[in-house]
Amino acid sequence: ILGLFPANMLKHKKIVIDLSNGATQQTTPIVLKELGAEIHAINLNSGEINEQAGSEHPKIMSQKVKELNADFGFAHDGDGDRVIFCNSSGEVIPGDKILGLLAINEDKHNRLPQKGFVATIHSNSGLDASLKKKGINLHRADVGDRKVAEMMREKCLNLGGESSGHVVASQYLPTGDGLLTALMVTRASYESKQSIHSLSNQIILWPSVEGSFLVKQKIPIKDCEELHSTFQKVKVSLGEYGRVLLRYSGTEPKIRLLVESVDSEKANNAYHAIAKIIEKTL
Repeated sequence: ILGLFPANMLKHKKIVIDLSNGATQQTTPIVLKELGAEIHAINLNSGEINEQAGSEHPKIMSQKVKELNADFGFAHDGDGDRVIFCNSSGEVIPGDKILGLLAINEDKHNRLPQKGFVATIHSNSGLDASLKKKGINLHRADVGDRKVAEMMREKCLNLGGESSGHVVASQYLPTGDGLLTALMVTRASYESKQSIHSLSNQIILWPSVEGSFLVKQKIPIKDCEELHSTFQKVKVSLGEYGRVLLRYSGTEPKIRLLVESVDSEKANNAYHAIAKIIEKTL
């Protein structure tokens, strides 16, 4: 991994890293120091893996970044295949913004074949719209980094990911790796001479509302006339400036609803219109 990035890429950078007492405790500090960073590691041999630590508990990292006046922070999960970031103010950067800044930077340096990027059906529509403005095509896979990797192979693309912090950069590695992702993000900052915060602001996310509802049985949505009809009406009313996603959970007796729109009031109204019918019919 060190051989993939410019020497001293992180010189003069103060970085907080949350290692979640997990798999990256040895690797991440070594690589960051070698690239010139001043690092402040937390959750390093100090407790149970993932226990109030790492990417699922970013407040700890955020507080440390503010306390130390660091340039940014990032947190891994226990097995080290994910990473999430916070800026110098300690604000966690949404995963879709990280995906977007990566796609834009890789395209800018001719490292994005066919100007294509893969995200999942859960990624915010604002990511799609923001990338479109840059001439980048977003392809949506089903949930899971395995599905992302499958679509990348199918479309002959080399970069994709999930908003949870899983990124697959197949020109380097066949699977997601949190350290590689973190370094690709910091390389974007190094190459553009801009902060990660500034780069992430190129992606304007749309207001969204989501939730899940317990169901008695998983009746196909098309067979549930009132729900299907409401769903179709809402879809038409939102047009190209909104999106509705309604799907049953694969593991629980639940149906999940996601509504996005450039207009937050429209998103809320659309969500409640469908939610009301779900509660009535399922």
